[in-house]
Formats: sequence, structure tokens, C-alpha cells
Amino acid sequence: LVADTDGDTLLDGDEVNIHKTIPVIKDSDGDGLDDNEEINVYKTNPVKADTDNDRLVDGAEVKTYKTNPLVADTDNDKLNDGDEVETFKTNPLVVDTDGDGLTDGDEVNLYTTNPLKVETDKGSVNDNIEVARGTDPNDPNDDVIKVSVPLILGGINFKTASADITPEQEVSLQKVLKT
Repeated sequence: LVADTDGDTLLDGDEVNIHKTIPVIKDSDGDGLDDNEEINVYKTNPVKADTDNDRLVDGAEVKTYKTNPLVADTDNDKLNDGDEVETFKTNPLVVDTDGDGLTDGDEVNLYTTNPLKVETDKGSVNDNIEVARGTDPNDPNDDVIKVSVPLILGGINFKTASADITPEQEVSLQKVLKT
């Protein structure tokens, strides 16, 4: 009589009576972690392939994605790890995959912006700045202020597609920019 038929270092009697695992199969739930690893190392459920119900099997969380198989949202950004990996292609270990200052979860669930792009609407203003100033990060038309007359600031006449600034005007411009 072999005390550990499947070689996972758990005694057959313990597998049947305590852990409810299958003593002739090293990985009872087929998630890529053997029963001993699940019980003694990762504290995951050895008879449930996805302990935290995030749609990633425990073995993939531990070995491939390095996420926590006991927590559905490892980075706490309000998107579960499975959605980040399979649906949105965001990083389940990083709260803000694109680094724009908005969490992946807020981009998906609140602002409907792209969590992989700093500037979703391609209008020239980053998503977080648009959110902060109350413009729509999905509408490129509100990214810049359009004026139909020349803008004069500190004696400098700004015209569309023009950058002619005299040395005297540059001093004025620097003063204005510092305020």
C-alpha cells in the first residue's frame, strides 16, 4: 500500500478525508498547481481551479501572471485580474497601465476611455487632464480652445500656425508663463 499514490507529498488518507482531493491525481482541479502546492504554499483551493473567481486559473495566476490567486483584483484598480488579462489587455499588477493618472478601472467603468492609451481621443490633451478640467476625454473637439480672432498676450500676437516671436516679446512671454 502506497501512502502517497500520486507523489504530491500528501498522504492518500489526508487527500480523501481532509482535503477532499483525488489521491491518484497530483493536481485534482487541473489548474497547473499540484495539490500540495495549493494547500501548503499558495493556500488556494485544491479542488477549485479558480479560487478567487476572477476567470484565471490558480496556476496561471501564480506562474504566468504573478497575480494573487486569492484576490480577484490583485492591483485593486476595480477590474478583476481575468478582465485585465483577457478583455482589456491591461496589466493586472499595475493600477494605471498607461500611466495617465487614471486607474484602469475608472477608465473602463467611469470615463469609457482606453486604459492602454494616455490620450484616448487623439485630440492632444491627456485623459487625466481632460477629466480634471471637465472636458470629455472621448471628444477631440474640446481639447483646444479655438479662437477666430488673433490672441494677444503680453504684447505678443498669436496666430494659428505662427511662431514669430521677437526677443522683446520672448521676455514678455516668459513673464506671462511664470504667473
